[in-house]
Amino acid sequence: MDLAKHFEVPVKLVVNKWDINPAATEDIQKLCDSRHVPLIGLIPFDRVVVESVLAGEPVTERAGGPLKEEFIKIWEAIRD
Repeated sequence: MDLAKHFEVPVKLVVNKWDINPAATEDIQKLCDSRHVPLIGLIPFDRVVVESVLAGEPVTERAGGPLKEEFIKIWEAIRD
């Protein structure tokens, strides 16, 4: 975050596998709040993500429900 700020690069943050260590995720959320960095998504650990990466396919083509919705929300936040 400091390097991005130095070069005036906008920062948005996504936490991958957030559910493996919820306490660390909470710390990351607090850090984002204190630095005014938007936390745009929380991706849970899901085998579908691993399978998609290994197959070279977008996660949204294999995932459904809340996981797919989270990836779409993240993508829309990146584009804004």
